Amino acid sequence: MKTNYNKTVKSVGTQFILLLISLFIFSCGDDPVVPPTKPDPKPEEPKPEEPAPLANWFSWDPATPDADKELTIYFKAPSNSGLYNYKGDVYVHIGVISEGQWQHVPADWDENIAKSKMSPVEGESNAWSIKLTPSIREWFYSDGTPINEIGIIARSADGTKKGNKDDADYFIENITDSKYKPFQPGAIKTGSLPAGLKHGINIVDNSTVTFVLFDKDKNGARKDFAHVVGDFNDWTLSNDDQSQMYRDDAAGVWWITITGLDPTKEYAFQYYMGKTGESSFRVADPYSRKILDPSNDHYIPESTYPASGRTYPDGAIGIVSVFKTVEESYNWKVTNFEIPSRDNLVIYEMLLRDFTDAGDLKGAMDKLDYLESLGVNAIELMPVQEFDGNDSWGYNPAFFFAMDKAYGTDKMYKEFIDECHKRGMA
Repeated sequence: MKTNYNKTVKSVGTQFILLLISLFIFSCGDDPVVPPTKPDPKPEEPKPEEPAPLANWFSWDPATPDADKELTIYFKAPSNSGLYNYKGDVYVHIGVISEGQWQHVPADWDENIAKSKMSPVEGESNAWSIKLTPSIREWFYSDGTPINEIGIIARSADGTKKGNKDDADYFIENITDSKYKPFQPGAIKTGSLPAGLKHGINIVDNSTVTFVLFDKDKNGARKDFAHVVGDFNDWTLSNDDQSQMYRDDAAGVWWITITGLDPTKEYAFQYYMGKTGESSFRVADPYSRKILDPSNDHYIPESTYPASGRTYPDGAIGIVSVFKTVEESYNWKVTNFEIPSRDNLVIYEMLLRDFTDAGDLKGAMDKLDYLESLGVNAIELMPVQEFDGNDSWGYNPAFFFAMDKAYGTDKMYKEFIDECHKRGMA
């Protein structure tokens, strides 16, 4: 028993030694023992790119605007801008440019509304932005007006500072509008101007008028098309005889005759003109004896010119001409007035705007007795033809044959003359 035990121990010992030798040989082989690997570190997240600095003046995003998508407009004021280092609120005066006019302007120049307020751009100095959302068209509530161009001015809250370069209007052009397209004029219709007509508004009879518009420069160039739109054709542009004008190249004019008019009614109208491939525009007749101005007429007091006589028509764009085939007659009260001798004239030069607090013809008539007491026997009115705006000396006339409504009605002008003549004043 003892001998067998020793053999068993010896055998186990031998096996243990062989195991150690095997492990040693294995560890010294060609393939080293690889320690456990650590997991790869997470890749660093890329840092967000710094936004590019804004360009001076106006920029916008996206770069190619679409009328049915939103648009963000930026304004960066450089050192030569009126808004450089300005600390107050900034607003935009903005509108759709169509047919040469600003349309769908949300607010007047001196009217500050939240819709037109710009927001400071984070991380930028002297920079503001405004977002036209949910789309350009919806922001302007522009209905069926094609939107291919926007006019914009950045201004201070009180309107005294303009941010635009050289104070000029800025325009965002080439806006895509796939929904509404501008009117397409037809081919030119030629026709000789009827005899006896002159440039302007020709009243043929109680129900007929012929418009004659001169259009020819010193080199003989002219526009490619001309139409009329007005109350008589529901302000609808068309290529028919109610809108498209005839061309007489020899006379250098466009002309059209409109019939079926009501002699008791005033009619407003405009000319629509342009060259093929360029922007069209609307203008009033330069020979008009009455015009309506949507930008300025609403500031005229009711006592000076009743609102019923200056209602602006739907469908018009900008200044419109007004005519009536049968004008209201005026019965002159003084029919035998004689002008004082030139050697004895005492002339008072009068600016109606400043002569009285009212600043109109009624106010001036109330002061005629005072002038008479001074020995005045002639009054020279400073220009009273329609000028740009309502506040002027009058030396910037826009329509030479129309009396400015800021001073009164045509009847008031005649009454003023009558009241002067009653007092022996020329």
